Order: sequence, then structure tokens, then C-alpha cells
Amino acid sequence: MANHKLSDALSSLGLYRFRELLSYKQECFGFLLTIVDRWFPSSKTCSVCGNIQDMPFKK
Repeated sequence: MANHKLSDALSSLGLYRFRELLSYKQECFGFLLTIVDRWFPSSKTCSVCGNIQDMPFKK
């Protein structure tokens, strides 16, 4: 990460604890938190309509 203080805090905190804190903040402030697995096609998904399109590799 570019921000070394943030990366140090996240690495010492652990990602599971970070997820717990985000869930807690979501309950307090009411924003939408979506937990996805590591293979979720987020870069292929349209943010407007939700369509998932194939993105072939360039050679």
C-alpha cells in the first residue's frame, strides 16, 4: 500500500478483525457493506445494471 501507516495498521490488525469493525460501523451508520469471496467478478460487473461480461486477456 502507498500509505505505510494504514498498511501497518491493517497488517497488525488482521483482515478478519478489520471486517468485524467494518460490520460494526455499518450497523451504526447504516451504509451498505457487501462481503464477497475472493473470486467475485467485481471488475467485470457493471455498476449500473449489474451485467457481468467476459473480459478476454490481451496478447
